[in-house]
Amino acid sequence: MLRISGSFSAENCVKAVETKLKEFGIITEKHIVACVTDGASMMVKFEKIMSCENHLCYAHAIHLTVCNVLYNKQIDLGESIVEIEDKSHEEEDYDESEELIEDLDKALYLEFESAVGTDASFHITYAEKNSITNINKTIKKLEM
Repeated sequence: MLRISGSFSAENCVKAVETKLKEFGIITEKHIVACVTDGASMMVKFEKIMSCENHLCYAHAIHLTVCNVLYNKQIDLGESIVEIEDKSHEEEDYDESEELIEDLDKALYLEFESAVGTDASFHITYAEKNSITNINKTIKKLEM
């Protein structure tokens, strides 16, 4: 371990790391392949000076993200209330048409089965839009 006080430039960091590693007989150009850093601007410059690959520390990134969410100032967006109508229990005599549900299943299956083609993203988008349309049509039929 090396105690650092005050500001510490990338150049000084490289010198300190090389000096400490030499104490153990490790030569940076010969033995070090990669460094794991936190992504601070000084460490970005450090990685450019060092002749090794740089990897960002995921644990550090996750820690910063969690702290950012938990401890940043919260902006008051005012109170907004959204009422959602729950119709699932209103009609106990709800008539589920097995035929309509089977038709919906077939339509979804056929659309996604045909989604494989030369332009896959177009076919998938097309299938998704048509599936949503079919779902909405089936729901309307069931509500009647």
